Amino acid sequence: GGLQQAIDKRLLPARFFAPEPPPPPPPPEATVQTLIPAAGFTAIFADDEIDLDDDLPQVHSVHRVVSLALVQLADGSREVDALIQPNNNELEPRGGERTRSQMVLASEHARDIPWVHWVLRPHPTATGPNPRWVRDP
Repeated sequence: GGLQQAIDKRLLPARFFAPEPPPPPPPPEATVQTLIPAAGFTAIFADDEIDLDDDLPQVHSVHRVVSLALVQLADGSREVDALIQPNNNELEPRGGERTRSQMVLASEHARDIPWVHWVLRPHPTATGPNPRWVRDP
């Protein structure tokens, strides 16, 4: 028999002569597992060291925090990040044409711009007990 007969009878796999399939896409870098509302916080991004006792004159960008996110990283570890709403003129929409979403994790925003440091700070108008600073690890 011929080559096609060998393939048809499954003696020679068709894959032997076909182009190699593309590799599977890489796993996502981070997967959000839980969102916790976090009204009253802002995310502060800076190129310089952020002095928590200062009035933050070195701040370069401040964004409202929408929620805290429990994130599972590709290596299986977990960390808490902040979901922020950047300014419309600072980023291209991350949701594409479908959602035009501007929501982004603070750690991704810091890498994309790039910012050297970021922290969460209670909004000056936050009510209730004085929340403590939350520092980027």
